Amino acid sequence: MGDREHESVSIRWVCDCSRPPILLAIYDDSGRIEIKVRDRYYIARGRLQATCPRCGTRHLLDIHQHAPPA
Repeated sequence: MGDREHESVSIRWVCDCSRPPILLAIYDDSGRIEIKVRDRYYIARGRLQATCPRCGTRHLLDIHQHAPPA
């Protein structure tokens, strides 16, 4: 097996209130969520709530809902 088969694919979580969309976080299929706030990076797992800095809409990301059944 190649090394690429074991890598997680990063998915952008965005708010579509403007063009280009506002990036809220990046997550992968392992449940790891990475969010940048100013000059700091935070790591969460599984579930995250974020507020769009442009329009103020609250978004909820639940990785477990998007994962295929085991």
